[in-house]
Amino acid sequence: MPSDPVATNKLKTAAVALLVVLLLVTAAGLAVIYSGLIDIAATRPHYAVTSWILQTTMEHSVERRAEAISPPPAYHAGSKTMHHYKEMCELCHGGPGKEPSEVGKGLRPQPPSLVKAAPELRDTEIFWVVKHGIRMTGMPAFGLTHPDAELWEVVALVRSLPSTSPREYDKTARTH
Repeated sequence: MPSDPVATNKLKTAAVALLVVLLLVTAAGLAVIYSGLIDIAATRPHYAVTSWILQTTMEHSVERRAEAISPPPAYHAGSKTMHHYKEMCELCHGGPGKEPSEVGKGLRPQPPSLVKAAPELRDTEIFWVVKHGIRMTGMPAFGLTHPDAELWEVVALVRSLPSTSPREYDKTARTH
């Protein structure tokens, strides 16, 4: 069965047009990247669309990966957990009655207050983030330096933050 030369010609023209558009978009993207036009200073917040893209991508990525995690039957904040939180987390996330440090305030995107964010997250999501970190946010992967059992203890502590008073937090922090 012979092919229709007009249809074949239209298909070739469409393929060439698509290739040209892709090459132009790629060239424009590279021009923007290499031009230095985009301000990447941490003193300026992300554009609204950039914040939305990054936040939405992060949320869906963490949700998807956390689904495969099975928490241990029981986990509680251990005796060293507050020390770990003060060393690893408070600097950027603050705590009950505690603002983040200057370092935490200077990060973009801003790290969430775990006192406010904990109720919105599942334990497996908190665990995944603590273990694996999040690229280009300043959130390190503590799974490289801490065993899972300690990370689950941190999850238990983070989970307790919203119901911990600033006074109780300070008292516990001083004893550890």
